Amino acid sequence: MSWPLCAAIGAGVCWAMTGIFVRRMSAVALPMLVWQRFALSFLAMLALTRFRRDPVVPAVDGRPADEAGWPARGRQGWADAGLASCMTAYYIFATTGFALGPVALTSLIIALTPAITMGWQLASSRQVAGRDVLGFAVAIVGVCCYLVPLLSGHQQFPRHAIIIAAVAAGLAALVRALFTIVLWNRALRGVPLHAPRVNRLTFLIGAVLLLPVVLIPGAGGGAAWHHLGWLVALVVVATLVPNLLNTWASSRLHPTLNAIVGMLTPPLTGVLGWLWLGESLAGLQWFGMVLTLVGIGVSVLRPAPAQTVRDR
Repeated sequence: MSWPLCAAIGAGVCWAMTGIFVRRMSAVALPMLVWQRFALSFLAMLALTRFRRDPVVPAVDGRPADEAGWPARGRQGWADAGLASCMTAYYIFATTGFALGPVALTSLIIALTPAITMGWQLASSRQVAGRDVLGFAVAIVGVCCYLVPLLSGHQQFPRHAIIIAAVAAGLAALVRALFTIVLWNRALRGVPLHAPRVNRLTFLIGAVLLLPVVLIPGAGGGAAWHHLGWLVALVVVATLVPNLLNTWASSRLHPTLNAIVGMLTPPLTGVLGWLWLGESLAGLQWFGMVLTLVGIGVSVLRPAPAQTVRDR
């Protein structure tokens, strides 16, 4: 198993904790919760990278960064801001979904990201690895088995909250797929990546965009000192660590394989919701988790060659 693959799996495991931490802070107004997540993540990322030079991922052909076809400085800044904006949107949509609906439902819909990357792959090259298609098909059957009991009406969430959470999760899947596709294409073109800069911009954009919202009277209520521990866990375990792992892995794994690995998150989220939040799991959902893991194994254990020259 390659290091990029391990990083992608690690990101999925960390992201599985998001719903737990968000729900433990349910008394905090959603705009304030999301803004705190961005603001503290930015400060932490700034502290981690302030006294070190940003590492540059070299071009595919191994040339130094200044000879590898760097865009003009302004264009590079806009390109990094575009990448960061995708992840900013992902965190806003995903946090909203986890806060309003069942944590497993949001995680399951985000797990549909491979459908988007496969569509892009078909449109761009008209080729998709057969084992990726098989793995995704098995995993999606598992996702459906997991989803049916959630939508049967035998749960504690109102239907309008489920609908909002589902829409937010779908948008999160879309922008996450866009992020991996763009980053992969940049790697193929040999455009070096300043990963820490992209990560800092991700959190800075979110903090700036939401600052006017949290200043509205009533929008920032509910924050208390006893939420601090959960907030720190949300920032470190479910934001900083998976963001670093995902950014690094996305430039080294094919977007479809990376997205399929991400389908590891829903079963983990479901189990954690069952253990910590008391969200029930039916027998069909346990069966769906097993199928999802089998589908991931089909794609991961025999992956199509997707490494760049620098990874060999």
